[in-house]
Amino acid sequence: MTDRAVADRARALPRADRTGPGGPEGGCPEPLSVLAHGAATRPRLLIFGATDLAGALSWAGGFLGYRVTVCDARPTGATAARFPYADEVVSGRPYPYLRRTQVDERTVVCVLTRDVEGDLPLLRLALDLPLGYVGAMGSRNVHEGRLRLLREEGVTEDRLTRLCRLTDFDRGTHTPEEMAVSITAEIVSRVGRGRR
Repeated sequence: MTDRAVADRARALPRADRTGPGGPEGGCPEPLSVLAHGAATRPRLLIFGATDLAGALSWAGGFLGYRVTVCDARPTGATAARFPYADEVVSGRPYPYLRRTQVDERTVVCVLTRDVEGDLPLLRLALDLPLGYVGAMGSRNVHEGRLRLLREEGVTEDRLTRLCRLTDFDRGTHTPEEMAVSITAEIVSRVGRGRR
């Protein structure tokens, strides 16, 4: 009984991003001292679309402690030389990549491609996965159109509330770096620090 209680408590602490007592007040039936040491992997930031903003966002995500992946179907765009701050650059179609890669509740997905209809399968899949954040680039009108199309495809309202609109700044007056700071600020406000 004690072994099971200790194991359950030790597994719960990293998920809550904290440490805690191990005696009766910590859920164990008898006083004891236990040291549980774990090495958590970095949370992931998956960026779909090899844009200038993706370059800035990969730097900002790395700064926050994310393991950053940039994915784009165009082999000329998705290169390590273009995205030196990304941990991984994938030249391939986004939907199959997201379907096969490992994600969890700390994973952040940012869709920067601005291809509303082409992005629908990717966004449908993302909204079905246990992700910490799903955002897609677009103006208010583009976002409303995207939501309408997703509704028509049967995506439920509780799933749609998880889709965040990445503000589509006027690129003539805002740099990719400024846009990346704004996006990462929203991510931090919604899911917390990347280092968790």
